[in-house]
Amino acid sequence: MTLCDERMGQKIHGRNISIATFECDGGGVIVEGRLTDNRFIEISLITGHDAPPGVVHDMIIRMKLEDPKMTITDIEVEMPHVPHDECLETQKSLDWLKGQTIAKGFSARVNKKTGGANGCRHLSALLLAMAPAALQGFFTSRSKEALPKKTLSYLMKHFFTDTCHFWRKDGAPIKDIMKRLE
Repeated sequence: MTLCDERMGQKIHGRNISIATFECDGGGVIVEGRLTDNRFIEISLITGHDAPPGVVHDMIIRMKLEDPKMTITDIEVEMPHVPHDECLETQKSLDWLKGQTIAKGFSARVNKKTGGANGCRHLSALLLAMAPAALQGFFTSRSKEALPKKTLSYLMKHFFTDTCHFWRKDGAPIKDIMKRLE
């Protein structure tokens, strides 16, 4: 028996995260992420109120990344739909990211600075999903032509090595690329 066989009834909740990267004037890229939570059934909230089906969260983060180190030079948050008005108070909670890079340790910094009462769990989840996609989009933007060895070496060291099994330091792909960069 599979987990699919154990599902009962209708879908009760769905979360969609979409992320897209766009080139922009001046050579940077804009990464846009959107998180939308939908509730498909009526529920009784812990506050004692009933909540109908519908959109619970609809949040957008846009950040501008620039060379040479994928530095976040601007960030904005839009919240078309939130469950509580107080949620809107977190729209500036990501401003501290201006000047930061999406490099090793980024997720830990995000969790520390925006976790708990310091921010919004949903914005943090979206931002953490955006980071690897931002790398992919940034790299795609820069890879229309062969990258200079210096740039490729920097990317390999700070953004690829030991980020997953394929890009492990002792794996063939890293060894092959680093050998070509010598």
